[in-house]
Amino acid sequence: MNPEEFVRKIGNRIESVLPKGLSDTKKDLQNNIKSILSESLSKLDVVSREDFEIQQAVLLKTRSRLEALEQRLQQLEDQIEKQ
Repeated sequence: MNPEEFVRKIGNRIESVLPKGLSDTKKDLQNNIKSILSESLSKLDVVSREDFEIQQAVLLKTRSRLEALEQRLQQLEDQIEKQ
């Protein structure tokens, strides 16, 4: 869930618990809460689940490639020592 969706969901939840007669106040309150939440979330170092999973896959591929290169290097070093 991206930050905008999160803020929207919280705003909708707050709106659902407020009395119906407070429509003007409700809108002001909802806008203020959205603003505060957006500002607070922007200060955090967070990434979306999708971005996290993409980076995790890149890291796994890189780690696998590094291990293969380390094995190849060891093989080459062993060959040099035998000569």
